Amino acid sequence: MMAAVTGLSSIAFYRPPAVWRDRLRAYRLVVDGYEVGEIRRGQVLRVQVSPGRHEVQARIDWTGSKRWVFDAVEGCEARFRVEPAGNSLMFWQAFGSEDWLRMSFDGMTPGSV
Repeated sequence: MMAAVTGLSSIAFYRPPAVWRDRLRAYRLVVDGYEVGEIRRGQVLRVQVSPGRHEVQARIDWTGSKRWVFDAVEGCEARFRVEPAGNSLMFWQAFGSEDWLRMSFDGMTPGSV
């Protein structure tokens, strides 16, 4: 089945429900330097973007994830998984600006725009 061409792309951020660390906290999601929403355990947030190059990052307080730069494809959805980058005993991660959270690219799928 072919996806309809809409002139837009989308980004889906997913946060797994079973992770203990940060379970009561929301992660702020940033696309191209602008905060686009928050995500809590077990949630998915979808954001529409124009096709082309984009930078994404998850933030919590003064720290967050490493930045991802990717090319959004028209009519497709880029999927990113956001989760803690370790466990509660790894306190030293709080001192780095991009070490507390892990954002991983889960692929590009047609549709969902």
